Amino acid sequence: TLLLASSAACAEIGSVVDLTGTAIIKRAKETITVTKGTVIETNDKVETKNGVVNIKFKDNTTVKVTENSALVIDDFVYDPKSKSGSKLAVKVALGTVRYASGQIAKSNPQNVAVTTPTATIGVRGTDFTATVDEVGASTIILLPSCPEGYINKITFDIEKDCKTGQIIVETDVGQVILNQPFQATKVTSRNAPPPKPVLLKLTEDAISNILILSPPPQLSKDEKSEKKGIEMRSALDVDFLKENGLTNALDEQQKNVFQDKLSQNALENSFLVDMWSILG
Repeated sequence: TLLLASSAACAEIGSVVDLTGTAIIKRAKETITVTKGTVIETNDKVETKNGVVNIKFKDNTTVKVTENSALVIDDFVYDPKSKSGSKLAVKVALGTVRYASGQIAKSNPQNVAVTTPTATIGVRGTDFTATVDEVGASTIILLPSCPEGYINKITFDIEKDCKTGQIIVETDVGQVILNQPFQATKVTSRNAPPPKPVLLKLTEDAISNILILSPPPQLSKDEKSEKKGIEMRSALDVDFLKENGLTNALDEQQKNVFQDKLSQNALENSFLVDMWSILG
């Protein structure tokens, strides 16, 4: 009995600290319905439906898995007494995931890797979002790390009150460094270098409330200036860019109508059609 209890304790690497909607965990041959407090183990695959799952790992790394997304926990080892012995590896298979660094990234960043089908993200103690569409293209946005409950997220306040680390976005043939708040890059293939990052003049509130189905056109090196448009969906059916009175590259794009997240399953969208209709 003691041996079994010890094995179970060792298997737990984190837990679900918050949940809205519906989500499941695929663990070996089991399918587990997620509830608040559900234990997370290595090799778990977290799949959300209309749910949002917040996971906290033993080293205080937090990962938010949004609707219609999939995250695989490839590896996690945490020993507070051994920096070199700790490591974390997760894979964003589909949808949007927000990552916030914990102790492993702060003490031994080279041992943290977040992967997508087209990129590997090296973390240097910071926050970011990764969005993967159904053909594997990955949009990565670097976010500032702000105090808990932080509200005044205009550019000046972010620079004054928040910290921004850096991430390295890498493919098989090149890499780029993101080190400014709201820098972003879109990677479509591991066989091509990542495009040069662009700066999105968005607040964190806007990014947090927008699920990007088709990444901003300026992230594509194949963009044609005469082609305008961006398709987004908002949890509250609100045009956040308009509400915040932002004037930036995204404002120059033709706005499509926002759709309610719960009224349409993101997996039913053709990301490939949406993308190429924008890029021409």
